[in-house]
Amino acid sequence: MKRKFEGGATRSATKVRMELIPGEALRALGRRLALGAEKHGENNWRAGGEEFRKATIGHLLAHLADYVERGNAKDANTDAIICNAAFLCHFEDQLPFKGAPAVEAKAAARAKR
Repeated sequence: MKRKFEGGATRSATKVRMELIPGEALRALGRRLALGAEKHGENNWRAGGEEFRKATIGHLLAHLADYVERGNAKDANTDAIICNAAFLCHFEDQLPFKGAPAVEAKAAARAKR
């Protein structure tokens, strides 16, 4: 689908609207990635496999429970929630795992491209 602009220029429409992501969400992700880089090394999370993905779910749920009980406590729960959710988005796209047919189908479709 094409989008037409004033003056007649056209551009393909995108399905991803990065400009709609609130700046605070990007800052929260950046803060948490900086903390992780300091503690574990830059991009350490990218080396994670299936067990790391499972641990990520545990961390996400723990921070979510803390947020429900206490709000955005001193350990910056919302930053951790956003970051762990971002990691899971990455893993969903990169690591097909057993018991998740939708993810396996998505991985198979990607492999055909």
